[in-house]
Amino acid sequence: MSNQPAGLDGNRLVRTTGPCWRVRRFAAGLSVVAMAALAGGCTPADAGKSLRPVADWVAFQEEVLQSSQPVLIEFSKEPCPPCVTQKAELDKLSSEFGGRIVFASMTLMKGDFVILCPEVRSRYHIFWVPTTILFVNGEERKRWENLHRAPAIREELKRVLLDPSIRRDRAETRKGGS
Repeated sequence: MSNQPAGLDGNRLVRTTGPCWRVRRFAAGLSVVAMAALAGGCTPADAGKSLRPVADWVAFQEEVLQSSQPVLIEFSKEPCPPCVTQKAELDKLSSEFGGRIVFASMTLMKGDFVILCPEVRSRYHIFWVPTTILFVNGEERKRWENLHRAPAIREELKRVLLDPSIRRDRAETRKGGS
């Protein structure tokens, strides 16, 4: 075993010198599905089924910033194995918090050069994918950059739901709208 930092060594995933697992494509290459399986055990088709897709700046304003409920939105890139894993983690939370928190997803890039929604990316300073942001009353409440597992995010979601100011704001929105 050499002392060099490693990523994918042949068909083995090995620890890098950093705090996370990393997968690199070598000359032989791996498919996106194979990389996703190494990154989290799910395929792109499996992940994110419960997340509401947000397509552009107008939809972002309507579905996230003007929402009467807290919104947890995941920003991703295609292809991106950690993004697929993050979506799978958010699927777990969606089944637990569904109806009380809106779960959404927005693809900001396809490939390495096609930027789909530069307004959101620049306004919210999204430089890493996946980035997951919790919006409450149209304002950023909490941000997670890179891959985070469901238990780490769950605690903040519980805090948000217990916050009396958030419940009051949602109740006032319902009274004002009817």
